[in-house]
Amino acid sequence: MNDKPKPKNLIDIMKALTLEALLNLVFILVALEPVSVKKENGIVEEAIKLTVEVAKGKSSGLFSRMRITVKIVGGTIKVTEQMLEDNDYTVMFENLSISYIDGKNVYFKADNYEVEED
Repeated sequence: MNDKPKPKNLIDIMKALTLEALLNLVFILVALEPVSVKKENGIVEEAIKLTVEVAKGKSSGLFSRMRITVKIVGGTIKVTEQMLEDNDYTVMFENLSISYIDGKNVYFKADNYEVEED
């Protein structure tokens, strides 16, 4: 039985198709940074932002070398800047989703991530 909710409108369909395509791609970690976000209720939320790029040669062309930034609330930094300079790391996301879409940007979030040295 499929427990995914059915898309309700064109935006929901586009989000579902984009996520489905992204889940089949290999991402290389480009950068990561800790961030603090003050929510509307005044609570400060600690998170990390990962910038990843679709691995060269791992896409049919539509997503080739595309970069996305993914926010992970409460995430921990698992790779240092020095490690990132010295090696490439593949990134796998847990529960990757689209959190917001504005006029020309798509914002992503995930529950967690794992890295593996290439």
